[in-house]
Amino acid sequence: MVKQRKIPDHEEYENQHRVESLVMLDHPQLDSLEWMIEKLAESTQPGGTQKTYIEANLNHWRTIVYNFIRTTATNQWLGIPGNVHDYTTGSYYNGIGLAYKGTQKVLDELNRRGWVTEETGKKFQNKPRVNHYYPSAEFQSYLIDYAMFTDNPSSFDGPLLTINDPDPEYSQFQWKHDHPDYKPLAEINEFARTHQWACRSAITQSFKRTPFQSGRLITPFQNLQSRHYKVRINTLINGNPIAEVDFNANHLRIFLAFNKRDVIGDYDAYEPLADESGVERKKIKAFINVGLNSESFEATKRVVAREFQVSHADSTKIAGAFAKLYPNLDLHCGFALTAMQLEGLILKDVLLRGVKNGILALPIHDAVAVEFDKQGWAKDAMEDAWQTVMSEFHKTAKTSVTIKFTS
Repeated sequence: MVKQRKIPDHEEYENQHRVESLVMLDHPQLDSLEWMIEKLAESTQPGGTQKTYIEANLNHWRTIVYNFIRTTATNQWLGIPGNVHDYTTGSYYNGIGLAYKGTQKVLDELNRRGWVTEETGKKFQNKPRVNHYYPSAEFQSYLIDYAMFTDNPSSFDGPLLTINDPDPEYSQFQWKHDHPDYKPLAEINEFARTHQWACRSAITQSFKRTPFQSGRLITPFQNLQSRHYKVRINTLINGNPIAEVDFNANHLRIFLAFNKRDVIGDYDAYEPLADESGVERKKIKAFINVGLNSESFEATKRVVAREFQVSHADSTKIAGAFAKLYPNLDLHCGFALTAMQLEGLILKDVLLRGVKNGILALPIHDAVAVEFDKQGWAKDAMEDAWQTVMSEFHKTAKTSVTIKFTS
């Protein structure tokens, strides 16, 4: 998996992981990991033998290596600021035990070994310049065995709602703890912190530009490999096998309901479009989801050709099929942020139902993971939550839910 994975685009928020205060859960070879970290720390050992300096150097290495273990699990870039002012007393990075000089010594040594690729971060007004680092395949090969065991208990006490790339009027916006958007997420995390799962960290909600756009639920667990390598589905919740319960064609169904249209097709909303166009289903899915995030057919056509190998001819066929099945409806209208916002409301409702029933549900984009024997509950909860939210727009709106698991 490490050898075959592609390096993700470091400028995309979903491919970035901020350095955090991570700990390592029990692992049968934890001593081997600590030995490796101690050997690495010797390469940047400060002059003199004062125990305080030696321990500080070791803690810098432990914090940064643990974070690279997490990014090895999730295939993300690790964001670490390169400005001395970001490490001052009272700052976030100072609070997790990092100092500028100590951090730079570790990064310089990793660069010298050829174990990381570095990309200089952009400078944003009133925000630190964060550089991004991606571990080499060699470095990842040392870390991958520990990838499922990182834990961030302090994250449950940190900010739970954030705005990425905020508009100027929201650059300093923060939710108060009694805010109606904050309280349910705090309730979910207070329950979740008593459970165990791979890459455990708080469940947060991320908005884009304003507090009214996107709002997807985020937790590192969802970034575990799930397509070519079935890592995520083979992890455990509370020591038990899991099932993933998935909405079918969720953004398309949300878009149709929002526009007061009934979906064509019972279990799979993509299949009627595939039948009508003669184009395979996976290309239909790519075209629809890119289209909902675009402003024109031409923009959609370019993106799906470049990223999903959907030919211009196939795009034209899909667009024609969509126009026939759903006449007078503009797919390319930039609806994706609204779809994510509604999806976030639906999944938050599902997770809250889990809290009330003593069941942990972990968000995975447009799905949830639950313990294997809770899959029936999850299916019913998801269908009911979806109907509750979307019936406000269209009374006859309907969804479809599927269950995936390993045997």
